Amino acid sequence: MSMKVYDSNGADNGYENGCSGSLRFNLPEGYKMRVYGTVDSESCDYLRIYDDEVEKVVKSGRSQSISAEEAFISTGRRVRLLFTSDGGVTYNGVDLTVEFIRDE
Repeated sequence: MSMKVYDSNGADNGYENGCSGSLRFNLPEGYKMRVYGTVDSESCDYLRIYDDEVEKVVKSGRSQSISAEEAFISTGRRVRLLFTSDGGVTYNGVDLTVEFIRDE
């Protein structure tokens, strides 16, 4: 199963200044989460991915990508995605694919 995750203005618009948004996932036993996609932001705006509250991925700046081959894959059952904007310039924002995969 998979889902798309976007910033505050959806797939086709840039994000809002001075905003912060997060998604928390509590995965069922036997599952991991895989995240990949793009972040197009100003250098002071960040996407952070936490795995059991440990920061694992930070992306900031123009056209940063996490390829499907280099995707973040959780090791724990609690994952948090956090996007923060500082209130300055904005660009296209966040366009991620989140997949829930069986732990092998």
